[in-house]
Amino acid sequence: MKIYREEELMMLAGIGVLFSALAVVWILRAALRFRANSAANGSGLEWLDEFSIGGYDLMGRVLRWQDLVFLRAQPGYLPGIERTLRRERKRIFRTLLRKLAIDFFRLRAIALRKIAYSSEPEVRLAVFLWKQEGLFIFGFLSLRVRCELYGLVESPVDVAPLLERLGALLEYARSLPTPAQLIETA
Repeated sequence: MKIYREEELMMLAGIGVLFSALAVVWILRAALRFRANSAANGSGLEWLDEFSIGGYDLMGRVLRWQDLVFLRAQPGYLPGIERTLRRERKRIFRTLLRKLAIDFFRLRAIALRKIAYSSEPEVRLAVFLWKQEGLFIFGFLSLRVRCELYGLVESPVDVAPLLERLGALLEYARSLPTPAQLIETA
């Protein structure tokens, strides 16, 4: 029976954690893409024209640490009130974050269809989409962790980078020409 040294055990544990994290990212990505693709079928072009990221402005204010500090300073403060407030705000933030992810992958699906049906598909366009997706998933997971830590650790929840990714993808999807095949199927 082989006896492992502490360094070997730490390395094995690190590899296990890495593979677990990759599995979670892959499952999340697959689930969100499925939901976005099913939501984008048929009504993608009309939805693209009407979509706005302005509906996500609220996200930056949902998990403000200052609100908890203010609540604690009020007369009659009870820890149960804070727990309820944190729970509800985290629920709202998770809902908005999930909707944001679905919208991101919906935009990505529309852009991919436009690229696939275009007369001259370009590799650089697909690379742009992969880069945006990777950065979005990283930002999504970071915000998800910060959401769970809300109220326990004073950690700012900055949604601006994620909204910038969504805005860049929206601008990109709108800038692509719409091939005739997509107009006929819409």
